[in-house]
Parts: sequence; structure tokens; C-alpha cells
Amino acid sequence: MDPRARQLIFLVKSWAKARKLNDAPNGNLSSYAHVILVVFFLITRKDTSGQEAPLLPNLQAPHLAMGEDEKRRRRAERFGAIAAE
Repeated sequence: MDPRARQLIFLVKSWAKARKLNDAPNGNLSSYAHVILVVFFLITRKDTSGQEAPLLPNLQAPHLAMGEDEKRRRRAERFGAIAAE
């Protein structure tokens, strides 16, 4: 994990706690919800030019985090396996 991700998560959690915004029973988001929002941001973030620049990989869709060369290689492997059948 990128160390900046952990730092941002702790920063948001401490910010929410200092402002009493992490009290789920009273209608606010839980500490866990704040973490999930930060993780979502770090997975989907873009750089200043609008290009995707995630700090964390998308573990539910790892194929989205692969480079084009890796995608081509995997497609070729699948095609080879299908052709051999």
C-alpha cells in the first residue's frame, strides 16, 4: 500500500473525530464509512490532466489496473488455450 494512502486515511479519520462527524448512531457516517470513501477516492482519482492515476489498485477488478501490454498478453494466453481445445 502506498504510504500516502494510509496517511490520508488517518488524516480524514482524525478530522472527522475532531469535528464529531464519526458518530453513526446519531446520523453521521461511521469511521469505517470515512475509510471506504477515502479508498474509493484513491482508486478512482485522476491527475491534473484528467488521466487516471490511482494510488491504490482496484482489487475487485484487477484487470482495470493492468497495463495494455499485460492485457494483450492475457488475451493471447486465453486465445491460445481456447484454440488448443
